[in-house]
Amino acid sequence: MRRTNLWVAAGSILLMGGGAALADRNVGQVKRSAKATITVRAASNKNVAGYERMATADGQIFMSPEVLLGAADIVSAGQNGGELSIQVTADAASRLAGVKDNELALFVGNDLVAVTPAGIAGDIVSLDFSRMPQASFERIAGTLNVARPAPLGPSFSLVPREPTIQPDGILTVDVFVNGATDLRAYQAAVDVTGGQRGTLKLEDLVVDVDNPGFVFAGQEAVQAVDKVRGRLTSAMYAGGIKVTRPSYAGTFVFRASPDAQGTFSVEIRNNRDSQFRNSQSGQIGFHPGEPVLVTVGPVSRPGE
Repeated sequence: MRRTNLWVAAGSILLMGGGAALADRNVGQVKRSAKATITVRAASNKNVAGYERMATADGQIFMSPEVLLGAADIVSAGQNGGELSIQVTADAASRLAGVKDNELALFVGNDLVAVTPAGIAGDIVSLDFSRMPQASFERIAGTLNVARPAPLGPSFSLVPREPTIQPDGILTVDVFVNGATDLRAYQAAVDVTGGQRGTLKLEDLVVDVDNPGFVFAGQEAVQAVDKVRGRLTSAMYAGGIKVTRPSYAGTFVFRASPDAQGTFSVEIRNNRDSQFRNSQSGQIGFHPGEPVLVTVGPVSRPGE
């Protein structure tokens, strides 16, 4: 058994605060499913003939039932100032020329992640990522292998794998770290608020070292979780690394109570339970990132 709050200093592991017993390393380890691909449909906030209506967190949107762009249509993607710039094939560009309102619905796998205005010029599609929630952008950018500029200094971000779940269902939220120039260790905890009724209760947490995007991949590091206070941590035995894009740090797994309903907010706990440490084991100031919203309740289907 390991104990909580693993930080590295002077070549040894320190135990800091809490005193709660740890579960075994990577208990209930969560494996990520195969990477989802991105698809894009034409959309509008107006009721266009032939479009399907879909409920969203902000109300409703109408979208084409036909896939406009798929992963095979995307030649490259990258950041261009405050925009995400996507180059598409010539065939895809011809389809884009007929899009009305220049509004696009972006899916990752089967999940509607964002509906956003798009600038379409020939074979280039430009999306203003400053108008997207951070979690939405990171799911899109992660699928396209594009990094979003980090907030000033180190930061955490949360990405739910399921934006909508059923009562008594499972919610899986991955945490990412970014923007550190000398990262040796981190610790993260989250809080859940909101909902019309019921709860989201922490059921498991893990640092999946087999995740290909793990921040300390290829480094000698130790991981631990504290189920009592809902914290996960990883620390390198020596040195520090530079993190220039969102990198996987851990996973929180929640279960909705049978009576749960409404929109819940999940956010990084902004106190000593969440920390960054540098190669000298000194604390680093950080940005907690934006809360993510998850809906618990019946799924709205197109046309309902």
